Amino acid sequence: LEKKGITTLEGLSNQTPSLFIQDGGRVSSVAIRGLGSPGLDTVESSVGIYVDEIYFGRSRLSRNPLFDMDRIEVLRGPQGTLYGRNTIAGAISMYTARPTDEFQGRVLAETGNIDSYKYEGYLSGPLADNVSGRVAAMASHRGAYLENSEGPDGGGQDTEAFRASLAWDP
Repeated sequence: LEKKGITTLEGLSNQTPSLFIQDGGRVSSVAIRGLGSPGLDTVESSVGIYVDEIYFGRSRLSRNPLFDMDRIEVLRGPQGTLYGRNTIAGAISMYTARPTDEFQGRVLAETGNIDSYKYEGYLSGPLADNVSGRVAAMASHRGAYLENSEGPDGGGQDTEAFRASLAWDP
């Protein structure tokens, strides 16, 4: 994901055959092999989206930023045996990075045009003899690129995401 510069599920769909993810403003569309529930925000998608084995029922949650990820699995075809309901087209299973037994940390910073920037980082390591923890955060900003003389400018975006996890080895 990092080497290919994939930061969203929409970006993942550009690299994965038969996966279609599109952010259409108010409604997001997710489909695998042509099956999905495009344009329907009031029903759960036919493609199950899971983060650390927790089900996300609406496809608009595919807009969440991908940061500090361990892996993403795209499973094509019916996955009802493994994942249960709402996986008739397939499932997207995302796994975040787990706490480590040794201290690790990383900070990334990016800047760009239109007053844009992105900061991302994590800190992981032992907290006690049998307990380790991980904290990850991401913040990005893109300035407005549409000028509106009658109201606020359009096209800007602000995103913040935080995650903390603990691992206990009894």
